[in-house]
Amino acid sequence: MDTLFLICRVLLDCEIK
Repeated sequence: MDTLFLICRVLLDCEIK
């Protein structure tokens, strides 16, 4: 799991797919 992805997902709600 990518920590940056999780942070971006939770905080910034980024959609990186």
